[in-house]
Amino acid sequence: MTHSSKQFYEHQYQDEIYANAIDMEVHAFFPILDNFISKYQLEDKKCLELGCGRGAFQDRVEKYFAIDYSFSTSKHLHKPFSVASGTALPFPDNTFDVLWTHAVLEHIHDPQSGLEEIRRVLKSGGLLLLAPAWHCAPWLADGYPVRRYADFNIWGKMYKAIIPLLDSKWIKMLSYMPIRIFWYFSGLFSNTPSNFHNKTLRANFTTYWMSDSDALNSMDQYDAIRWFTTRGDQCLTFPTTLQQLSARGLGIILQIQK
Repeated sequence: MTHSSKQFYEHQYQDEIYANAIDMEVHAFFPILDNFISKYQLEDKKCLELGCGRGAFQDRVEKYFAIDYSFSTSKHLHKPFSVASGTALPFPDNTFDVLWTHAVLEHIHDPQSGLEEIRRVLKSGGLLLLAPAWHCAPWLADGYPVRRYADFNIWGKMYKAIIPLLDSKWIKMLSYMPIRIFWYFSGLFSNTPSNFHNKTLRANFTTYWMSDSDALNSMDQYDAIRWFTTRGDQCLTFPTTLQQLSARGLGIILQIQK
């Protein structure tokens, strides 16, 4: 990440707006994480949270370790914490039984390297809950959904007006299903692990308008599943090909097989 992004996150975590949930039970991600931990009985496993923010989940498991890009988050942590990039995790291979990450991968400048690091530090048989924001939109950087029409020129007003249509479930599905089908059929003729694709976005590190106005990447859920499964890992959330092709929602649970 750049110097400007580093300054941005250090500043944001010093106020009470950015990723401001501290109580885990009111955090929007808590029901998903809590079900994951309970279902797979992970309370006593060695767990890493990649992108811990204000450390809302540090007491949900006993052996909790945290990574974040911002040192400012450390004041909220009372369990082991390191400042590091998601593309260079400061742990040996095969360290953790469990890793979860929420709303982080879209902020990593090289998400494939981030996935490689995640897989490297997890043990064989380890579990991953991967829950970034999928399909981040380019209009988030300028806060189009939350700003007034008066803030924009005529072209900006027209753009803002059509965003609800562009962001609708069916339009989004029409945009990503053809490429998913292409990836699926191209994979039938290849025995090599797939590459992870991402569309680079212009992140706003000047003004934080809304969630993911600072996102660097737009990514696809099926592409992430495919990246892991072509390396021999198992997708527990969407076990069949049809389920994977039609995958929607936030989190993917994967079991690493090395």
